[in-house]
Amino acid sequence: MIPTSFYQATTLALILLSSSSAAASERWPAQTWQPGQDKPASASQWQPLARLDDTEAHYRLCALYPHLKDSYWLSIHAGMLEQAQAMGVALISMDAGGYQQLDTQLDQLAECERLQADAILLGSVSYRLSEPVKAAARQRPVLAIVNEVEPGVVRSTIGVPWLAMGQNLARQLNQIAAQPLQVLLMLGPVTRGGNAFLSRGLKSDLQPNVTVIDALSGENSLAIQRRLLRQYLAAHPAPDVIVCGAVCAEMAMAELETRGLSVPILSSYFSHAVYQGLKQQRLIMANSDQMKLQGRMAVDLALRALQGETLPAALGPEILTVTPATLTELGEETLSAADFRAQYRWQPE
Repeated sequence: MIPTSFYQATTLALILLSSSSAAASERWPAQTWQPGQDKPASASQWQPLARLDDTEAHYRLCALYPHLKDSYWLSIHAGMLEQAQAMGVALISMDAGGYQQLDTQLDQLAECERLQADAILLGSVSYRLSEPVKAAARQRPVLAIVNEVEPGVVRSTIGVPWLAMGQNLARQLNQIAAQPLQVLLMLGPVTRGGNAFLSRGLKSDLQPNVTVIDALSGENSLAIQRRLLRQYLAAHPAPDVIVCGAVCAEMAMAELETRGLSVPILSSYFSHAVYQGLKQQRLIMANSDQMKLQGRMAVDLALRALQGETLPAALGPEILTVTPATLTELGEETLSAADFRAQYRWQPE
């Protein structure tokens, strides 16, 4: 008897190579991985679907974001919108306004259902999923975007393993640690999004001469991150390095300069401000998980789910290590255009 795993592997291989319906001219460098596991990701080439014909292009997708306050999530949205337009399918988008807004996101989920969305792309504000989300997933495809969620509910996760994002930061810290290095972590709301996984990956891969001296947690807003750093510096000497989220990195560049402090900053993820900081050599490194490409992949997988295909447990772009020296190699799949604005309703003509 041929084991079930053989059929699952064969199905995934066929998706990765795609079929006669795929756009032969385009492939996306990608990786597949297993949510909730520490196994390394497997590199692959993902071939997106070709544009649907008029008899298929009647789908309505609904995207729910934790917020669109920074260019990280705005770039995810830009990629989704770009791919929805390329495929000729409708895209409804809503943002909850922050990771504390679970009730708002559940209300928006109900609105997606009222609007008869065929599939839901969920940037969840919580790892644990509420019963309304589980009920929705029994009625239509629900896919997790960026943020991992509890297993057994969503059809697939589109994003990168944030454990690997943390390990990538650790590698950079280890490289610059010619002498003992004291690191301050300011990753944002550590219990939200992928930051708990990121923190675990970073700490697990640090060399003994690199020490995390403190970890400050707070909502991703400039005001809150500034207050956290000011309180820390009022009570402690400056650390050797600060590892920040993108919002914190934007704040820390200005705050440290005002104080006349020269402290290297690493950003755990990417934004337009991070791009400028690297360009001006005010940051020494940042992760890019190619947000625009994640958005495009999310739409592609949602359409595959609606067409009855078996999806990988998790799919995402390659994680890029970006430094001032490699900034010119970044490409167009990370950030939205500087003048891009959210478009909450898009309907093909």
